[in-house]
Amino acid sequence: MNRAGFALVELIVILVILGILLSIATMDFSATQRRKQIESRTRELFNDLNEARLNSIYTKKRHAIVMEPGSYAFRQYSSENEAKFASGTKVLRSVNSPYKYSKTGGTDFSGETILFDIRGNTNDHQTIYINPVNSGAMFDCIVIHTARTNMGQGGDSNSDGQPDSCTTQ
Repeated sequence: MNRAGFALVELIVILVILGILLSIATMDFSATQRRKQIESRTRELFNDLNEARLNSIYTKKRHAIVMEPGSYAFRQYSSENEAKFASGTKVLRSVNSPYKYSKTGGTDFSGETILFDIRGNTNDHQTIYINPVNSGAMFDCIVIHTARTNMGQGGDSNSDGQPDSCTTQ
Protein backbone atom coordinates (compact mmCIF):
# COMPACT_ATOMS: atom_id res chain seq x y z
CA MET A 1 0.00 0.00 0.00
CA ASN A 2 1.40 3.39 -1.02
CA ARG A 3 0.90 6.05 1.70
CA ALA A 4 1.18 9.67 0.72
CA GLY A 5 0.91 12.03 3.71
CA PHE A 6 0.52 11.57 7.43
CA ALA A 7 -2.03 9.69 9.47
CA LEU A 8 -4.24 11.59 11.92
CA VAL A 9 -2.55 9.91 14.92
CA GLU A 10 0.88 11.03 13.73
CA LEU A 11 -0.29 14.65 13.39
CA ILE A 12 -1.84 14.61 16.87
CA VAL A 13 1.38 13.24 18.39
CA ILE A 14 3.40 16.00 16.69
CA LEU A 15 0.97 18.68 17.94
CA VAL A 16 1.16 17.35 21.51
CA ILE A 17 4.97 17.38 21.41
CA LEU A 18 4.98 20.94 20.06
CA GLY A 19 2.52 22.01 22.76
CA ILE A 20 4.72 20.60 25.50
CA LEU A 21 7.82 22.31 24.08
CA LEU A 22 6.00 25.65 23.79
CA SER A 23 4.72 25.48 27.37
CA ILE A 24 8.24 24.79 28.68
CA ALA A 25 9.63 27.69 26.64
CA THR A 26 6.86 30.02 27.91
CA MET A 27 7.49 29.13 31.56
CA ASP A 28 11.22 29.77 31.14
CA PHE A 29 10.52 33.06 29.36
CA SER A 30 8.31 34.27 32.25
CA ALA A 31 11.01 33.52 34.82
CA THR A 32 13.63 35.25 32.67
CA GLN A 33 11.42 38.27 32.20
CA ARG A 34 10.79 38.59 35.98
CA ARG A 35 14.52 38.20 36.69
CA LYS A 36 15.36 40.96 34.18
CA GLN A 37 12.70 43.28 35.66
CA ILE A 38 14.15 42.83 39.16
CA GLU A 39 17.65 43.55 37.83
CA SER A 40 16.32 46.64 36.06
CA ARG A 41 14.64 47.94 39.25
CA THR A 42 17.82 47.28 41.22
CA ARG A 43 19.94 49.22 38.72
CA GLU A 44 17.41 52.06 38.68
CA LEU A 45 17.45 52.38 42.49
CA PHE A 46 21.26 52.10 42.52
CA ASN A 47 21.54 54.91 39.95
CA ASP A 48 19.03 57.05 41.87
CA LEU A 49 20.96 56.60 45.12
CA ASN A 50 24.18 57.64 43.38
CA GLU A 51 22.38 60.58 41.76
CA ALA A 52 21.20 61.81 45.17
CA ARG A 53 24.72 61.39 46.54
CA LEU A 54 26.27 63.33 43.62
CA ASN A 55 23.60 66.05 43.72
CA SER A 56 24.48 66.60 47.39
CA ILE A 57 28.09 67.16 46.42
CA TYR A 58 27.44 69.34 43.36
CA THR A 59 24.73 71.57 44.84
CA LYS A 60 26.15 71.66 48.40
CA LYS A 61 22.67 70.80 49.71
CA ARG A 62 21.59 67.74 51.63
CA HIS A 63 19.53 65.24 49.65
CA ALA A 64 17.47 62.35 50.91
CA ILE A 65 15.65 59.32 49.62
CA VAL A 66 12.62 58.25 51.63
CA MET A 67 11.99 54.51 51.32
CA GLU A 68 8.56 52.85 51.40
CA PRO A 69 7.75 49.16 50.74
CA GLY A 70 6.79 49.77 47.08
CA SER A 71 8.22 53.19 46.30
CA TYR A 72 10.80 55.82 47.15
CA ALA A 73 10.89 59.60 46.95
CA PHE A 74 13.67 62.14 46.39
CA ARG A 75 13.84 65.14 48.67
CA GLN A 76 16.19 68.07 48.97
CA TYR A 77 17.13 70.14 52.02
CA SER A 78 17.79 73.84 51.75
CA SER A 79 17.35 76.79 54.08
CA GLU A 80 14.04 77.66 52.35
CA ASN A 81 12.37 74.25 52.61
CA GLU A 82 13.89 72.79 55.77
CA ALA A 83 10.55 73.00 57.60
CA LYS A 84 8.67 71.60 54.60
CA PHE A 85 11.00 68.60 54.51
CA ALA A 86 10.31 67.76 58.13
CA SER A 87 6.57 67.71 57.49
CA GLY A 88 6.99 65.71 54.29
CA THR A 89 5.53 68.19 51.79
CA LYS A 90 8.57 68.86 49.56
CA VAL A 91 9.11 65.92 47.19
CA LEU A 92 11.34 66.42 44.14
CA ARG A 93 10.47 63.11 42.49
CA SER A 94 8.72 59.87 43.38
CA VAL A 95 9.28 56.38 41.91
CA ASN A 96 6.83 53.47 42.26
CA SER A 97 7.77 49.82 41.84
CA PRO A 98 5.78 46.60 41.37
CA TYR A 99 8.34 44.91 43.64
CA LYS A 100 8.66 45.30 47.40
CA TYR A 101 11.71 46.95 48.96
CA SER A 102 12.73 45.43 52.28
CA LYS A 103 15.58 45.33 54.78
CA THR A 104 17.54 42.36 56.09
CA GLY A 105 15.14 39.86 57.61
CA GLY A 106 12.30 40.97 55.34
CA THR A 107 11.15 43.94 57.44
CA ASP A 108 9.49 46.67 55.42
CA PHE A 109 10.70 50.21 54.97
CA SER A 110 8.19 52.63 56.42
CA GLY A 111 9.16 56.20 55.68
CA GLU A 112 12.82 55.60 56.51
CA THR A 113 15.15 58.28 55.19
CA ILE A 114 18.58 57.80 53.65
CA LEU A 115 20.18 61.22 54.04
CA PHE A 116 23.26 62.40 52.13
CA ASP A 117 25.16 65.40 53.54
CA ILE A 118 26.88 68.07 51.41
CA ARG A 119 29.92 65.80 51.01
CA GLY A 120 27.82 62.92 49.71
CA ASN A 121 28.30 60.85 52.87
CA THR A 122 25.59 59.12 54.84
CA ASN A 123 25.26 57.60 58.29
CA ASP A 124 22.18 55.63 57.22
CA HIS A 125 23.86 52.33 56.42
CA GLN A 126 21.25 50.05 54.88
CA THR A 127 20.88 46.94 52.80
CA ILE A 128 17.91 47.21 50.45
CA TYR A 129 16.45 44.03 48.93
CA ILE A 130 14.20 43.99 45.89
CA ASN A 131 11.89 41.04 46.52
CA PRO A 132 11.15 38.23 45.78
CA VAL A 133 14.33 36.81 47.27
CA ASN A 134 16.16 34.02 45.39
CA SER A 135 14.66 35.15 42.08
CA GLY A 136 17.84 34.21 40.25
CA ALA A 137 18.49 37.84 39.34
CA MET A 138 22.14 38.76 39.04
CA PHE A 139 21.55 41.91 41.14
CA ASP A 140 18.66 42.15 43.63
CA CYS A 141 20.09 44.02 46.61
CA ILE A 142 21.96 47.25 47.33
CA VAL A 143 24.34 47.92 50.22
CA ILE A 144 24.71 51.56 51.26
CA HIS A 145 27.91 52.52 53.08
CA THR A 146 29.15 55.90 54.27
CA ALA A 147 30.82 56.90 51.00
CA ARG A 148 29.83 54.20 48.50
CA THR A 149 26.94 52.09 47.27
CA ASN A 150 27.27 48.53 45.95
CA MET A 151 24.89 46.19 44.11
CA GLY A 152 24.81 42.50 44.90
CA GLN A 153 22.82 39.30 44.99
CA GLY A 154 20.61 38.63 47.98
CA GLY A 155 20.40 35.31 49.72
CA ASP A 156 18.18 33.40 52.10
CA SER A 157 20.58 31.15 53.99
CA ASN A 158 18.03 29.78 56.46
CA SER A 159 15.29 29.18 53.84
CA ASP A 160 12.60 31.18 55.62
CA GLY A 161 11.72 33.22 52.53
CA GLN A 162 13.28 36.40 53.97
CA PRO A 163 16.52 37.97 52.72
CA ASP A 164 19.38 37.83 55.20
CA SER A 165 22.58 38.42 53.20
CA CYS A 166 23.79 40.41 50.20
CA THR A 167 26.88 39.31 48.32
CA THR A 168 28.34 42.33 46.53
CA GLN A 169 30.56 42.34 43.49
